[in-house]
Amino acid sequence: MGRVSFADHVEERAIDEIEEEPTNIYEYQNIPENKSWAGALPMKQGLYDPELEKDACGVGFAAHIKGNVSHKIVIDARSLLCNMTHRGAVGSDARDGDGAGVMTSIPHKFFQKNFEREQGFKLPPLGEYAVGNVFFKPEEEMLKSTLDTFEDIADQLELRVLGWREVPKDTTLLGPAAKSREPIILQPFVVLKTSTALERSPRKLGRRSTTPATSSASSTCSASAPPM
Repeated sequence: MGRVSFADHVEERAIDEIEEEPTNIYEYQNIPENKSWAGALPMKQGLYDPELEKDACGVGFAAHIKGNVSHKIVIDARSLLCNMTHRGAVGSDARDGDGAGVMTSIPHKFFQKNFEREQGFKLPPLGEYAVGNVFFKPEEEMLKSTLDTFEDIADQLELRVLGWREVPKDTTLLGPAAKSREPIILQPFVVLKTSTALERSPRKLGRRSTTPATSSASSTCSASAPPM
């Protein structure tokens, strides 16, 4: 071990003589105008709008700086998601996570091609329809009742359900606990009743729909339309 040397003269300084680094303490705007819980979020200012906040316990972003649409963004997002497995809780069988996924913009070209092939209906241009993800209990009678309720509510809101797309699934990775409660996932495509930008193809569109109205039978994961 080498020799340790000490300085002969060490300048001693009192604690109160040490210069403190500046700190910026967030002042909560807990006023009636602030609608967030306990004033935890700032008020709307500049480009920031608290209404656009989304809760998440772990989140990452992948985007093209110029806003160009690309499948590579989805691939990068999937890679990012797979590298965040540590953030999720795990079930007792060590195979079921607490649920995580990727949120993307509406893949219009993909939907346009698949919806016409599967439902026999051409979608209107992007921006003239909305699409969602709804989870249902795998019980036939309850599913039919819930779908009817969805259509009734859509009708009351001056909306029309064009049809539903069943989301393809890969259940090979599910553990026994999740597999025993695996839901049916359907995507509703909705337009205004007054929409005229629709073209029916020769095959008949079946009257099938879903809804978040009956909470015991279904759960709405997401529902969105692109900004106008």
